[in-house]
Amino acid sequence: MSKSKQSTYIEHRILEHHFVDDTNLQVALLTRDPDSNDLKELEGKGYSRKPVKFARKSYTLVSTVDVQFDEAMEDWDSIDALFIYSGSESDHLVEVEFEKPYSIKKGDGLRLSKGNLTVECEDWFPRFD
Repeated sequence: MSKSKQSTYIEHRILEHHFVDDTNLQVALLTRDPDSNDLKELEGKGYSRKPVKFARKSYTLVSTVDVQFDEAMEDWDSIDALFIYSGSESDHLVEVEFEKPYSIKKGDGLRLSKGNLTVECEDWFPRFD
């Protein structure tokens, strides 16, 4: 049996379907549990997921809107990663771990400016040589 290979067109259509055409994408902030080392979504303290939209530039997704998280009502745990979800789904589409954690204190907010949230996707697709 020979190996199949998808076209660049189908790869781009997959990205567009899941990221560009999806109007329910949300960004979630995560903290690392010190006991288990697992990532878990923040809860309470003025936190909630925020909507995001993307445009595709080849294999790169680029945010087309500012993502503004509300002011923290009390100190948030360290922010170690973000997930991108489709609507209220519990399975994330993308996980981005930060090189170093962010600290959000009471009264602070967090803004991911338009164009500053990018996701490189080229290595998501298998290559058959």
